[in-house]
Amino acid sequence: AGAWTVIASGSGPGAASINIDNIFSDTYYFYKLYYSWAEDDWVKARYIKADGSIESGNVYVSSGSYTAENAAAGPSRTGHTNYNYAFYSYWNGADDCFQMAEVLYVHPYASSKETIDFYQATNVEGTRMRHNIGANCNMNSYSVRGVRLFGSGNDPINSTNFHYLVLGAKVS
Repeated sequence: AGAWTVIASGSGPGAASINIDNIFSDTYYFYKLYYSWAEDDWVKARYIKADGSIESGNVYVSSGSYTAENAAAGPSRTGHTNYNYAFYSYWNGADDCFQMAEVLYVHPYASSKETIDFYQATNVEGTRMRHNIGANCNMNSYSVRGVRLFGSGNDPINSTNFHYLVLGAKVS
């Protein structure tokens, strides 16, 4: 299956968003982003283009669903077309609720392809647990070198509540 190489790791900057930048290139074909965040927010994302600008136009298409244990509501789905962000996890938790996620990207630096990702995440709120899965697509083709993450309610992303790891793998 090949070996994964650590590209970057770190923690939150003490702000409402974090740019995990210069992590994608032509060096690797597959990339994984792992993160954990203890907060009560949806995690939204915007791609960082090769020129350093952040794609905030209405170019994202998203589809996802979640299952829940000990929840009043059963399984649910969500989807968005022409939004100005992608999303990697969603729920209505309480402050300091733990979540973790894995996001897979396939050659996001290729300028001839639309950038797509696939995620799975889980979060806990008291005795309620959710598992999220989904995918996002940027409907335009250009090189993407990183990702900006931010919470729906602009909750803080700091060194005590947010950690990430980025891995890359080549195709042999």
